[in-house]
Amino acid sequence: MFLLKTFILCTLFSFQLANTSTNKMLIGKWQSETDNGEIIVFTKTKKIDFYGGEKMFQSTYTLKNKVIIVKDKETEKDMKYRIVSLTNTNLVLTYLENGKDLKFVRIK
Repeated sequence: MFLLKTFILCTLFSFQLANTSTNKMLIGKWQSETDNGEIIVFTKTKKIDFYGGEKMFQSTYTLKNKVIIVKDKETEKDMKYRIVSLTNTNLVLTYLENGKDLKFVRIK
């Protein structure tokens, strides 16, 4: 029983560390590879969408097991994006509602 509890605690701690590391890498300004006008900004708790320099959408998000869950305040619907790839310079997300891949390059 002790070993099982220890394993569970270690697993939960490692997931928390992975989410913390991913969240730190995610923070920044990202420009779409397919449309230069599309920019997303991640802060510690917010996702902000810009198009052509104009703010289009802002909401809070959480990160769980490499899935970004964005809460739309107006519709109260969750928008979910799986992080396919995240490096210091590139971000690839899959929008889970339609399976579309979204590719970004860090600009700040």
